[in-house]
Amino acid sequence: MATVLIALEIALACAVLCNACFLIAGRIDAIQVDSGVDEASLATVQLAGYENAHAVDLNARVLTGLGSIAGVQSVSLLNSIPFGARRGTAGITTDMAGKHFGGVVEFYVGGPGSLSALGTRLVAGRNPQPDDFRPFTALMPDDASVQVTRALAEHLWPGVDPLGKEFWLDKSHFRVVGVIDHLVRPDPGGWPGDSRDWSVFVPAQSSVYLSGSYLLRAAPTDLPRVLRDARAAIAKIAPDAVLDQDGTQTLGDLRTRSFQKDRAMIGMLVGVIVALLLVTALGIVGLASFWVAQRRRQIGIRRAIGATRRELPDRQLRHRAGHGAGLCTQSVADDALRTAAPAAGLPADRRRRTVAARPARRARPRVARRGRAAGGGDEGIAVPGMEGRQWETGKTRA
Repeated sequence: MATVLIALEIALACAVLCNACFLIAGRIDAIQVDSGVDEASLATVQLAGYENAHAVDLNARVLTGLGSIAGVQSVSLLNSIPFGARRGTAGITTDMAGKHFGGVVEFYVGGPGSLSALGTRLVAGRNPQPDDFRPFTALMPDDASVQVTRALAEHLWPGVDPLGKEFWLDKSHFRVVGVIDHLVRPDPGGWPGDSRDWSVFVPAQSSVYLSGSYLLRAAPTDLPRVLRDARAAIAKIAPDAVLDQDGTQTLGDLRTRSFQKDRAMIGMLVGVIVALLLVTALGIVGLASFWVAQRRRQIGIRRAIGATRRELPDRQLRHRAGHGAGLCTQSVADDALRTAAPAAGLPADRRRRTVAARPARRARPRVARRGRAAGGGDEGIAVPGMEGRQWETGKTRA
């Protein structure tokens, strides 16, 4: 019984261990996702609480003021930031009628210089040109020349050159003019596989729908100081707006915060694995001690006739290993015979039917022979249940 219990414990531990390792591998894969941007050189400034009527003027003041800070390489408008707030998630179709759904993608709407500031790598086509940045009065431009990620292009048009292809978002029409290697969604942890990289960059000019979100680029060594100076300068540059302290961060800090729960989950699963291994090890040690205690007398006899301390554990291990191998072999052979019996024309229940059809034997009566008495007498058979009757088996002497 103890052997069965420890075997069940080991099986349960192995099952939990495999599932925990699978979950840990998935979390690590999410944490190590390639954003496709130069994270070490980027930061974002987020504003809120301003009037929509003053949005264009606010953008002009902030772009000019932040651009004058020492160490700033570029300042640009960008509606969403990788690992930051999500503002452009929408479903697209590959036909104007909207019958062929293409999936849910992330639209990065950015002003002049924003795509180059991100540091994405172009693999086909071209980057946005000055004429591509057009004004718009709705959530998206009505018609735009866009760049898509390689993963999205392979999803929408597998095995086909995506340059020149078209897709739609309601009435907005987009034409692909460039393919970039990677541009991760703002929330990559919530999307499986390559879908976390389904992004579209839409060039546009400053408007009510593209305001209050700014991308800063600086040298990695200067970035912390530049962000501190930007926080302090916003109070003077835009007194009519409120600085979002949680959203105004470097991309490295945003990435760390985005995967904080995943790291906590990894730590918890590692703790579960260590606890299971410890409990299983203690169970195996206890079972081994129980086996040794059961065979203490045999061990003493072997020690008395000259067995060494090293030979005793080896013999115990060989004995248990042989016992386990024998049980496994017996189980496998039994299953093989049950499988092969129908193929050979021998029904598995032949023995049972043969035994059932065999007639039962009559029980023989127990007999007792009476020996001859000295000087003669009768020789007969005593049958149980026939007491008092004499059955002759030979001549009766007078």
